[in-house]
Amino acid sequence: MKESEWPAAVAGDSACSRANRTTNPQNCLLQILSRAVNKDLFWFGTPYRTLCPTPETNVLGCANSSPGVADSIVSRLFYSVGIDANLVKKYIDINFTSPAGTYSGCGNSWTAAEKEFTVDPLSDEVYHPWEVRMQPSITWDAEAGKLYTLIVYDVGSHIHHGVFINIEGGDLSNAEAIVAYRGPLTAAEKANVYTFWLYEQAGHVNLTDDWRTKLTTSFAAYNMSDLRQDLQLTGPVGLNWLLASADGYSIGTFLARRILNNCPLLYTRALWKENRFFAKRDLTHLQATLSITYNTPSLAFPSCCTDYTYSAKTFQTNLLGNTLQRCGDVRSSVAPSVAIIKRTLLTDAYTFAGTLHTLIMIDLDVPNPLVGTETEPLLHWQIINIPNGTVELGETVQTYRGPAPPDNTTHTYYYLLYQQNKRLNVDDMGRYVDPDCPESVAGRCLFNLALFVLESASPTTPQGANWIRAENDEYIRYTHIQNGGNEEEICADVDGYDNPCPVDPVNGATRSISTCNLLATMLIFTIILLNRVRGIGYF
Repeated sequence: MKESEWPAAVAGDSACSRANRTTNPQNCLLQILSRAVNKDLFWFGTPYRTLCPTPETNVLGCANSSPGVADSIVSRLFYSVGIDANLVKKYIDINFTSPAGTYSGCGNSWTAAEKEFTVDPLSDEVYHPWEVRMQPSITWDAEAGKLYTLIVYDVGSHIHHGVFINIEGGDLSNAEAIVAYRGPLTAAEKANVYTFWLYEQAGHVNLTDDWRTKLTTSFAAYNMSDLRQDLQLTGPVGLNWLLASADGYSIGTFLARRILNNCPLLYTRALWKENRFFAKRDLTHLQATLSITYNTPSLAFPSCCTDYTYSAKTFQTNLLGNTLQRCGDVRSSVAPSVAIIKRTLLTDAYTFAGTLHTLIMIDLDVPNPLVGTETEPLLHWQIINIPNGTVELGETVQTYRGPAPPDNTTHTYYYLLYQQNKRLNVDDMGRYVDPDCPESVAGRCLFNLALFVLESASPTTPQGANWIRAENDEYIRYTHIQNGGNEEEICADVDGYDNPCPVDPVNGATRSISTCNLLATMLIFTIILLNRVRGIGYF
């Protein structure tokens, strides 16, 4: 049967589901072949120019050995020779068991439950590298006395993920493993294709040095028709594949090996879920990691009848972790350090020659519409004209102000990085905030981010992002009282608060700030009075 005569894939229940391929195995195999020659299904086919605009070398995951050719799976590996559909008579049954475990990457840790699944080449399901890291169970209807070759191959990147020869009885455990199974480790966003090719051998295969080198080379683009001919293989007699795209495991692995920074892909996915006006889904694609590091000294303070002590700590914010940050650890007196790391090979990740950037920190959850709204937020920090990715050399418009939520809702504080389209003037930045801001937030309230970006940034989407979440906590209550707030109102709903503070019969009293201030004042006046009686003066 010619490729042009192969039937089109059908919608509905998969022809290769276990039930369907048992009752009608031929239909399953024909549908596999139909998809294998379809040039519209995979990224290296007709979708390539849409997914990877010129120059494709500037886009991660777009490296293509044949950028000018729209390929199918078959044409990419067998060129114009193709394969004989009449030889494809065996279904390769592939079953994965992904053990439970924990993996880390990009400043976060994930815990995954055990997962079992069967690969179906007619499915569009995309798996993650963590799920397919372990060698699967691979079986087929092996004929007695036959030897087989199985090749696991990354079609998009031309990488061997397993080469097994001289397999007897369909049992991989007795095969000669030229390349042991290694799971897909793509760091790209788009789904890549990982194929399993089964061949019948004419007899025992002894690899030449040339073929052993080709098969064990990490990146090996060659015509599989040559392999078939030189090793005297028949087939392929079976074909299957799975789709996989990047996850924290694969991206973290590339980062740990100091090869590639693609953490912004994970950050982009997280940012889309935030559903904020400045980062529209599918339009915003972060191009840099915005690494925020706090080096916070120890802190001790009383708040609502309780004494608190925070230890000194150094930490990086983790936008993927979605945890609350103590306001005292990110207080205004402790501005963080910021590093910008490009989304590229690590050898080029710190190269920003000739560029200028703006860093801003904003709160869109302000309860007072005279201070900030969801579209005109409160400005917590702004640095412009950051040269060559070095934040310390930028010009400060507004100094860092730490989170201080006044209400009982969770606030998210976004750090955003924009690439400027020109050099900016610090004195001109006042036009983007409300001139009638309350004195406590002068130069910060109702920041018109949309107008600033429209006039000053290119592209108009953030190139880097990070964020922390915080709530009104003991440190914020302490600062509000210190700034003249009514202690009884501020502490009214705090467990254990009373005025005066309750006395611990063992450890003594833990006093409220107001009570302590009153006692201190009384003590000072008493000392002054006694000293005057004694004739002691003050200067």
